[in-house]
Amino acid sequence: MSRARLLIGLAVGLGLGALAYQWAAHDRPYGAAPPHRDAGVAAAAVAPDASPPPVADATVTIAVVDARTGAALPDVTVELRRPGEALATTAVSGGDGLAGLPITVGRWQLTARRGGAPLVLTEAADWTIDALAVPDPIVRALPAADVPPPPELPPPPTGHGTLVGEVTLAGAHPYDLIVTPFFLGDYGPGHPVVRDRVPVPIPLPARRFLGSAGRFRWDDLAPGSYAVWLVVPDRGAAIVRATVTADLAGNASAALPPAASVSGRAADDRGAELAAVVISAAIDGLTLATVQSDAHGTWVIPDLPAGAARLSASSPGCIGDRPTVTLTAGQRTVQALGLLCTAATSTP
Repeated sequence: MSRARLLIGLAVGLGLGALAYQWAAHDRPYGAAPPHRDAGVAAAAVAPDASPPPVADATVTIAVVDARTGAALPDVTVELRRPGEALATTAVSGGDGLAGLPITVGRWQLTARRGGAPLVLTEAADWTIDALAVPDPIVRALPAADVPPPPELPPPPTGHGTLVGEVTLAGAHPYDLIVTPFFLGDYGPGHPVVRDRVPVPIPLPARRFLGSAGRFRWDDLAPGSYAVWLVVPDRGAAIVRATVTADLAGNASAALPPAASVSGRAADDRGAELAAVVISAAIDGLTLATVQSDAHGTWVIPDLPAGAARLSASSPGCIGDRPTVTLTAGQRTVQALGLLCTAATSTP
């Protein structure tokens, strides 16, 4: 009898020992579901994506306006296409100047025509759209004949550098941002200064970032020094400096102050209005904008950084005017431009 009890006790002990071993080996209650086995990269590849699904096609409403007067431009054919692609998304602006375009998140290039004639956008025609739920962007356009041809500049060198930044305005992240880098020149190894200046700063074609919460990234830049003109249309503007290297991205982040603007009237020495006068505004040696005066000699340049600006007014057959004005953040400066012209040049 004692031997039977001994055998029963031994069996019970072995069973309890097996349970205890299983408990300790799995570090979980007995009967619980088997633990998740980490399969490393393979598990990550098949794991469910917790990020929100991609945004489906949505309509972005674009307001097309006259760059000089701000009036709505109806019957404008607006085309958005991805870089390098022939197929375009097209819409025609109505009487209120609004055109709705169904597009997706990504990079697009914008063109506009009216009555078969091309219009020139006075702001960035290269758009990067990160989110579609943004307020209506405004497109300012002029007939091609009313826009001075850009100066002939050498093309900026390309490379594998990157420019990044985060922009705020009054403590908030803007939904609409225009970025224009100016290549200033190369830099010496180990020296964060310009070594070989280019003859003049070379502007890159501006890009517009919509729905990016004020953040931007610009790849394929040559290493070197850059001045970056940052604009939140109709609200803020600034110029920042950044150095791009092959290993480190240049940081062009900034808190923008309110934008300044300048306007005026171009006239000859007798007070006659001058149309088609080419007016440029330069700040810190960077030519930021070039416009033409209208039939009444009036002109305006918006979205400029505050500070000293050098204006240049020229017209064939006239001696130009080159005043320096002080621009104040959040205000418009009025500056008359006087040119000395021959009698045949002046408007009667």
